[in-house]
Amino acid sequence: MDLRQLECFKAVVEEGSILRASGKLNMAQPPLSRMMHLLEEELKTTLFIRGKRIELTNTGRLLYERACSILELTANTYKEIHDLEMKNEITLNLGIVSSSTDFLYNKTIQQFHMKYPKVRFNIQEANTYQLIELLNQRIIDLAIVRTPFEDQNFSTKFFDQEPMIIVHKLKLDKETLTIQELSKKPLILYRRFKEIIGRLFQSSNAELNIIAEVDDAKTSILLASTGLGYALVPKSAYQTFSYLHLNTAILKEKELTTCLGMITRKNEKLKKGIQWFIDFKNEKDTTEM
Repeated sequence: MDLRQLECFKAVVEEGSILRASGKLNMAQPPLSRMMHLLEEELKTTLFIRGKRIELTNTGRLLYERACSILELTANTYKEIHDLEMKNEITLNLGIVSSSTDFLYNKTIQQFHMKYPKVRFNIQEANTYQLIELLNQRIIDLAIVRTPFEDQNFSTKFFDQEPMIIVHKLKLDKETLTIQELSKKPLILYRRFKEIIGRLFQSSNAELNIIAEVDDAKTSILLASTGLGYALVPKSAYQTFSYLHLNTAILKEKELTTCLGMITRKNEKLKKGIQWFIDFKNEKDTTEM
């Protein structure tokens, strides 16, 4: 199994057929089809359920995930080698959660770039658990993630704690709300807080009415802007979307606090650009205190 096979396999999956993939790859259909059969023979498994549109088996889905990671890591490696050879650029492979976009928009990146103009950014957006996986796979070198998560395997700098807030299109009567006051109301739930929120509703004898579950704060806020329901999101996540002019109230529950964390792989010498970024952020936070 080589990189060319993985590139072709990825194209077949994303195009949904060998015919369309062959056009994208600029190669004839029979050789591509033969390559996929040889790949299955080498791995001793069936990767595709062949039909009008190709579907993946369980092993096919696993290989697709790994192929994406391997090809991304390969591309990053080529870029970093080129940068070192040219001695004129350093690439910062950074991952962020969608609820940390205000972190990017508060001039941190702009000011860092002004100080280090040779640094270029390769930014990936995903949820916390996906970013941790990308960090472990060495596709990114630093991630901005959100608690709760298991942090013992990482070097971590946590930022300030913040409350969760309720976001809704309609006017809210109060600046703070309790779990009881949300009983039966249609909630748009940030999935990773579902267990905590479920326990709070149960202990408060309140009725939990989940109308939508999502994986990021951005989607929660945009759904709330349609009037679908009440979104529960970290306070800082809404700042980026304040132009929507939605109504907000702080959720008055001690258990529902969260914070962003900046994490890198533990016990590993940091790349030059990553160390610059961490030092810059620490210096910026100290200056603003």
